[in-house]
Amino acid sequence: IPLALTIGGELLDSRFIAGNETGGAPSEIDTLEPAQLYLSWRPDSFLAEGAKLNLTAGRFTMDVGSRRLVARANYRSILSSFDGFRATWTSAEKLRVTLAYTVPASRAPSDAASAIDNEVALNTTLDNTRFAVAHLEAPLPFGMKGEIYLLDLDEEDGDESATRNRDLATVGLRLHKTPEKAKFDFDLEYAHQSGSVHATTSAADTTPLDHDAEMAHAEIGFSFDAPWSPRLALQD
Repeated sequence: IPLALTIGGELLDSRFIAGNETGGAPSEIDTLEPAQLYLSWRPDSFLAEGAKLNLTAGRFTMDVGSRRLVARANYRSILSSFDGFRATWTSAEKLRVTLAYTVPASRAPSDAASAIDNEVALNTTLDNTRFAVAHLEAPLPFGMKGEIYLLDLDEEDGDESATRNRDLATVGLRLHKTPEKAKFDFDLEYAHQSGSVHATTSAADTTPLDHDAEMAHAEIGFSFDAPWSPRLALQD
């Protein structure tokens, strides 16, 4: 297997320029921050003829499946980064398996006054939090694709941060067909989340509360064979 290493990085600079000084928030500002800095190994024909592997270590952004639950922001200037490992294996038949074990990055500085002053502080690693991903996507007959995934979040109070001690597992299913000109398409997704969470971040709050939540998405669309590829869709 040839040595197929890639070093990647992305520098983000989102800062407060002008306006009402009380209108900013740390969630809107991240000054001079390496949003991504990683090493990837991308060999061809790994474990099977025509298969590809992308093994990444370091800091990176992530898209998972439909991007409804885990996604790299498309419109806002702030990005959510993860430190850890991610492996994506894709067969020649487009069967795709993704596994990730990460620690979410926490934005710094965390206080509004320092953020609005555009202070430079490298985002820190939440070493008291773990986020893992297992995602499988498989091609199906009639141009459809099926997905199944598990997202696992486990956090606890750290020396410098208080949390709600979330211990949550999300299991989801998705069936969809990619839009094409002059054809109908659809997207059906369901996810169930369960686990426990504390009511507050107070250190005195030691009572885990049962957590149960659901998400469902249904969409059908039609793409017209016309300039700009207009698409009409109904979704719920």
